Formats: sequence, C-alpha cells, structure tokens
Amino acid sequence: MSIDRMYTAITFAPVQGFIEKSRKLRDLYGSSFILSYLARALCNRADAMDLKVVSPAIINVTQGTPNQIIIQGDFAKADAEEEFRKAWKNLVECCRTTIQSKLPDEPYTWQRAWNLCGEHTWELFWAQTDPKDARNPDRIGDVRRRLNERKRSRAWTGINWSGESSTLSGADAIAWPQW
Repeated sequence: MSIDRMYTAITFAPVQGFIEKSRKLRDLYGSSFILSYLARALCNRADAMDLKVVSPAIINVTQGTPNQIIIQGDFAKADAEEEFRKAWKNLVECCRTTIQSKLPDEPYTWQRAWNLCGEHTWELFWAQTDPKDARNPDRIGDVRRRLNERKRSRAWTGINWSGESSTLSGADAIAWPQW
C-alpha cells in the first residue's frame, strides 16, 4: 500500500475520567491543557516524520487539540508510544522537580510513585487501515472504526495511590511529606 493511501489513528485514555475529576474551572483548564499537550506531541512527531496530520487540522494551537488524531501515512505504533510516553514523562518530571524545588526542606518519598505515574497513567490506542483494502473509499471512517474496536479491549493498569487527593486529576497524590 502506498503511504498516501494509508491512514493511522491514535487516541489515549482515560480522557473522560481525567476531565470529570476537575472540581474547579482552573482544574478543568489545566487538565484540558495537559490533554492537548499530549495530543500535540503526537502531531508534532508525525509532522517531523513528514506525515500529513489530517485531524486536528491546525496543529499549531495547543489549547483545544482533540485527542483523536488521524494521520495520512504509516505512523508506526512504536513511534507513537515512544513520543506519547516521552511527553507524559517530561510533564511528570517537571511537576516532580517543581514540587521539590518549592519545598526543599520537606522529606518526600516519591521515587516509586512518580515512576509508576510516568509508566501507568495512560493507555495509548493505535490503528491503521488495512493494506489489503486500498480501494476502500472511506479509509478515514475505517481507521476510526478500527481505533474504537481497539479501545473496547483495554489493557490499562490502574495504580492504588496513597497520599492526598489531587483536585486536578482526582487521583491520589504521588508525593507527600513523610511526617
């Protein structure tokens, strides 16, 4: 199949759960910004690989980027997973170092919990059009259907946190003072 006839669709979860835990408007804004940042990282990687990002149509706007990404071309699952995890781990590391710099005298127990957060917070879903079906006139609809089928069979690992509840994500905190 020629690269211009193939489509790749990518999304991630748990988006709805992440958003619904927002208790304040600033939490909703922050969680939406985080989701948009993660989606944009995938779009930027596809763009850097000279692949055409079909949806979202404008990738130079971080706020409001949808989490279902459609790419014309062969965007390998391994490349998508690598970029997504890199973006998320970068965000987690920035949060960790900021907390530690703001509270330098507080002894935090964080290593295992922060690592688990970096590894198990999100599940990435990926699908491509069937190379044997190059004449299908609805290739974008086909790749979206394939993506939704993959989402129905989740393999996500939840983590039982201990600590304070976060108003941003609704999850338990991953850093807490050892008092």
